[in-house]
Parts: sequence; C-alpha cells; structure tokens
Amino acid sequence: MTSRRTLLAILGAAHLFGSHVAAAPLDSGLDICLPFGIEVGLFIDLFDPPQVTEVVPCFVTSTTAIPSAGTYVVPAGISTGTVTAQGATDLCVTSVTTTTTTYPCSTATSFPTTWWDPCKSSSTSGTCRWTPPATSAPTTVTRTVTSTVTQSDTSAPTTVTDTVTSTVTQSATSCPVTTSTPTPTLSCDPYGYLIQYASLYQVDLTTGTATEVASAIGANTSINAIGYNTLDNYLYGYQASTNTILQISADGTAVTVSADAPPSGSYIGDIDSNGHYWVGLGAASSWAEIDLAPGSPTYGKILANGTATSPGYGVADWVYIPSAGEYLYAVGSNTSPSETALLRFDMSTHEWETVANYGALGVVGVGAVYGMNNGTVYASENGNGQIWQFPISGETPFMVSQGPPSGNNDGARCVLNLLA
Repeated sequence: MTSRRTLLAILGAAHLFGSHVAAAPLDSGLDICLPFGIEVGLFIDLFDPPQVTEVVPCFVTSTTAIPSAGTYVVPAGISTGTVTAQGATDLCVTSVTTTTTTYPCSTATSFPTTWWDPCKSSSTSGTCRWTPPATSAPTTVTRTVTSTVTQSDTSAPTTVTDTVTSTVTQSATSCPVTTSTPTPTLSCDPYGYLIQYASLYQVDLTTGTATEVASAIGANTSINAIGYNTLDNYLYGYQASTNTILQISADGTAVTVSADAPPSGSYIGDIDSNGHYWVGLGAASSWAEIDLAPGSPTYGKILANGTATSPGYGVADWVYIPSAGEYLYAVGSNTSPSETALLRFDMSTHEWETVANYGALGVVGVGAVYGMNNGTVYASENGNGQIWQFPISGETPFMVSQGPPSGNNDGARCVLNLLA
C-alpha cells in the first residue's frame, strides 16, 4: 500500500479565502486522508487575515430639467420629495448610492466554511478562524457622512431638502459630499431698500442712514422699478440692459426670473398683495401686470398691460398700500410751474387720479417711494436725498430725514411693517 501526503482539502479551503492554512501532513504508510484540525473537530487557523467586503453609502448629485411651472415628485436622498417649480428651471438632486470596499480583517474572527474533500468525494464542513498578531491591534476609524440638498430661490435651479447621515467603521474613503446654502430672504424689516444703479442700500427712513448691502448686482448695469414681494420676502427689479426681471435676496444675490419681459426701459414698479408685479415707464406710458406669486400656474406671465393717460405730472416710482384699496400711489412733480402732487393709479380702471396738489412744495424729481400699511408714503428725492412723508389722506407732507442723493434712484420696502 502506497503512503501519501495530502493537503488537498486544506489547500482547497485556503484558496477559497486567499489564505494559508495550518495543517499537519500524515506519512504513516496508510492510504488515508486526514487534514489536521478538520476530521478531529478542531479549527483551521489562517496565516493571513480574511478579506472583508463593506458596502458604504455615498452621495451623487444629478441635474434634471423642469420644463414648466408645476408640482413634481423627485428622488431626494433615500426617499422622494415634492417640489413646486414656478417656471422652467433646473432641479439639482443629491441621491444615495453605495461604494464597495474590500480590506483585510483587523480583528479576531471565525466563520464556517465548506469545501470539497477529494478523499471522501464529498463536501466537508469546518470552521476557519483568524487571530491577529499582537502587533496588529485593530484600529477603529469612525466617519460620519452627511449629505444636505437645499431649496434655493424660487427661480434659480430648484433643489430638494433631504439630509442623510451614515456612520460607518471602516478604512476606506467615501464619495464626495455635496452641500449648498439657501439664498437668504428678507424678513419684512422696517427698512427701505434703495437701488442706485446696480448697488443695493438698506435705508433707515427715520434717520436717513443708508448701509450698502451689495454692489454690481446682476449684470452690473442700472436696475430700476424694484418692488417687495410679501409672499416670498424677495425684492424684484428690472434690469434694462438685459430686459429681464431680477429676484434679489437679502445679501444682494440676484438671479434672473423666467418671466415675460416688462415694457422696455421700465422704471416704476411695486408688487401687490397677490404677488403681481406692476411695472411701467411712468405716468403716461406703457405698464404691465406680471404674475410673480410663488407656485402660481401663470407665474412669470403678463396678466394685463396697456398705456396710461397722463395725469399732468412726471412720475418716477409708485407704491402699493393694501389698506388703501387697489391703487398704486405716486408723488408727481412739475418744474414749470413748480408743483408737487400726490397721485394714485386705479388698478381696475388703469386711470390716474390726483389725491392732493401741494403747489410749490420744493420736492421735485422723486425717484424712490416706500409704502407703509397705515396709509403713509415715504418719498426720496433724487437730487438732494431728502426723505419726505406723504399721508395718503392728502394732508400736508413733511420732511423726515436726509438720505443719500442719486441721479438714479428706486425704492421698495415691506409695506406690512409699521416701522417696528
């Protein structure tokens, strides 16, 4: 009888795990097959650590085109979300995927396994175990991955807010994490907001103090006809060089609104309680009513337009005061003869009315007006920067403060704030 050494079964198991197995060859002169540690019920000790495969979450950003206004269900992180688009835009979504990492096990472990035993011509089961040397004590690395996708402004690329946090113990590096910051809205504060060319100022109407918020807004060309939208707390204005409407945030960041263009060269504007932007070229020229109500099915569309009949005064801005009815108030002036008047534009009949004529008040060239819902119009004169208060009841106006002069002025504020 021929004796033989056999480690076939053990080597088969070692190949299975990419490791070397400790076993004892038998050379007893017997034709037997006895891998040491298997048939006698012992463990197979591995020389090399087994490989561990770990699936780790990571985050991938994609962009989807939204063709028109409406509500859409979109993937958001590990779930789905709903977003309302106010017009054609791009939707940026960060979704969850996984990466697979394989690395040597660093801690003691054991696991059952099965291999083919050629001596028995059958499958054999056993237990492999791995004990790391004392010099390779396990090192635990804990990493927390957080992905946040954030809603931006209503006309910029729309995103969905969804945060996923995953903590894993591993040695691999995950995918990059995408974060973004929302565009800041205003807060219906007591200040007036003054545009001079392409610079935005915050004005304390009671003291005249002006603080610059931002410069070189949009295309860094003249912006006019600004209004405050109380439905979303953004400013909106018209930039003539691009013939577009801009949405302006609290920090002066501006994005172009996907909307019909106002009358070319517009310089008077405000927004009513319905989110409708009333914009035009002055007292005796073209005007338009444009829907800027967030979520409206007609967002960005011209709802009405026309040409007004002159009231006999020059007008450079107008303001909407909800408590005073459906009118747009303006301070008009003439130089020959010199006189100032309080006017209002009927939003239903689209006709001008004279509320009060003050004669030679000395207020000419009012470029910016601000409304307050107690029936007050604040008017800023271009040439000298004086800020005047006009009661819409027609009572005598008076100077309130000294603001910044400019040859190119337009103003707006949250009409609902009563200078609190």
